[in-house]
Amino acid sequence: MTFLGLTLRGQSGYGPDDIRNSAVRQDQGRATILPIVLAANVAGVGTVGLELSLAQGEVG
Repeated sequence: MTFLGLTLRGQSGYGPDDIRNSAVRQDQGRATILPIVLAANVAGVGTVGLELSLAQGEVG
């Protein structure tokens, strides 16, 4: 609720063009962040797969 309240207060009085310009300014690192997030997801899924394959031979 606090986040929503602060967001509404921070964005009130701004038009669509103002919000669009703000989004463009804040989105400058997306070309860097996307590959990092994808690599982290691949590593996580790979780790889960490795753990499951190792646990497959264990009993109990």
